[in-house]
Amino acid sequence: MGGGYADPRKLPADLLTEFDNASHRPGYRLAARKVLSGWRSWSEARKHYAAVRAPVTLIYGDKDWSRLPERERTKSALGHARMFTLSNTGHFSSVENPQAVADIILAR
Repeated sequence: MGGGYADPRKLPADLLTEFDNASHRPGYRLAARKVLSGWRSWSEARKHYAAVRAPVTLIYGDKDWSRLPERERTKSALGHARMFTLSNTGHFSSVENPQAVADIILAR
């Protein structure tokens, strides 16, 4: 899971078990295929970001697999978003660094 976790020791064993269980549920493979088959449209969705009126807070880990230019494009497209980058944190920041994520959200 390169980029998923900065520190793999913080990955809860029960989460790995749930990932494994979920991947064996009926219909999972079809659903996963459908989600991934739409990857080209993910960038197209950015065209609609300017219409978002709700408050947006973007939280990234510095070890996230997304790259800084992509993050900046997303923030810019939203126009009014706040963006935070957590140190020593990967993509799954809410699991790897839940207190920092909660602090950011609650400080709104």
